[in-house]
Amino acid sequence: MNSASGSFKGLAFDIGASHGRAILGVLHDDILDLQVLHSFVNEPIQRNGEIRWDFESLCGELVKGLRACASAAHSDLESIAVDTWGIDFGLVDDRGELLDSPRHYRDPYSLGALEEICKFIPEYDLFKITGMQNTPFNSVFQLHALAKKQPGMIMKAKKLLFIPDLFNYFLTGEIATEFSIAGTSQLLEIADRKPSSEIFSTLGLSVELMPTILQSGRSIGSLRKKITDVADIGNIPIIAVAEHDTQSAIAVIPSETENHAYISCGTWSIMGIEMKTPIVTEEAMSCGFSNEIGLPDLICFSKLIPGLWIIQACMADWSRSSPGIDYGSIDSLISLAKPFASFLDSESAYFHAPGGMSDRIKDYCDKTSQPIPQSVGEIARCVLESLAMTYRKTLDDLERNSGREVPIVHIVGGGAKNKTLCQMAANAMHRTIIAGPIEATSIGNLLQQAIACGKLANLHDARKVVRRSFKMDSYEPVNGREWDSAYARYQEVAAKGLVK
Repeated sequence: MNSASGSFKGLAFDIGASHGRAILGVLHDDILDLQVLHSFVNEPIQRNGEIRWDFESLCGELVKGLRACASAAHSDLESIAVDTWGIDFGLVDDRGELLDSPRHYRDPYSLGALEEICKFIPEYDLFKITGMQNTPFNSVFQLHALAKKQPGMIMKAKKLLFIPDLFNYFLTGEIATEFSIAGTSQLLEIADRKPSSEIFSTLGLSVELMPTILQSGRSIGSLRKKITDVADIGNIPIIAVAEHDTQSAIAVIPSETENHAYISCGTWSIMGIEMKTPIVTEEAMSCGFSNEIGLPDLICFSKLIPGLWIIQACMADWSRSSPGIDYGSIDSLISLAKPFASFLDSESAYFHAPGGMSDRIKDYCDKTSQPIPQSVGEIARCVLESLAMTYRKTLDDLERNSGREVPIVHIVGGGAKNKTLCQMAANAMHRTIIAGPIEATSIGNLLQQAIACGKLANLHDARKVVRRSFKMDSYEPVNGREWDSAYARYQEVAAKGLVK
């Protein structure tokens, strides 16, 4: 391992769609230690019936994170990097001014844009060009809606900046983007990773709207003076890591072999494998897969599926009637419930909305002629067993589309803490599960900084650091025949289609 250059100290801003944190990382003797210096809530704002991100407030939180770093006497900080969710963006004019607060991907503003664009570029052609699933809230459809409904704003726009690019612009004054975050937009050609002239022409826009796209690991610039003055911190370089948070997490999957699958599990799960080339067949599109730009020069052939969302929504229901309930007590209740009593189609739109989730589960089971779960333990077992079955279905689809057999599945993120889910996933998929690290995104952000600063050679060495620094749990499959029989019943339920 290339640790001859000595220790490293970096700061990661890891900002998700509900909260964010400033995390200090110290690498010494090939061990990475983490320290949360500042955390904050990321709440969208409602304005005239629109859902927007409170970008100004979030910039203030970045400054607070820098101040926390400075006050903790970390004057030897070597670099900073930002990762966030994908898709959403803002537009800046020729004076460098942000034209409006970035729109939230859940805002219905772009509804109908997919159908309009597909009149000019058929749906499968759009998938072949971009490698991305045609999801209604993707950047390309948001941009089409904006060009149609607010042409005056589009005429003023000089550059399009994705969320982490906007933060980097705030910190440095430099305009640029990075491949992994730009790839979430469905504006790039997956084959050569350049802005698609066909798509921009269809939108009636110039490809010049897209900023320079940097390779991960490049320096964007340094903190500008007005930031260093207000935060009382030095002139520190900002690194373009994999700015899409999922790709930062996947970059440090602690595997010792290339032949593995991953599940980045939180509210949502992104499940996939790393490939050298994209898969853009009609079957891949129909199975719901995307080809995301990963590191280094890899394609993450993956699918976005529900993660812990349904159980989180149930927890919100249960906490109102049983204020002391927590995940530990749910696990004990699950052990008392009958296995495989009922199943959900976890991907059904019936479970997308918040509120009344436990009642919706009962209604779904009733409409699909299954036993209706009543207790907390019965409902929770139904939810987690169904999610494990969804993972199995996705793994089957991954292996069939890629022609590869995957013996090990890594689960990273918050879902790695859920021992019950991890064991169920191992049982359902007949695969060894390696769970952890939980903080994969911030770890990936920091270790990419260390590589950029010459303290690690490459991601292979970064993954060694992860294995040395963080505890991982292993789960082996058991009760295979029972799970196979139950999987057949799950497939029958899922085949019935969406319950309206």
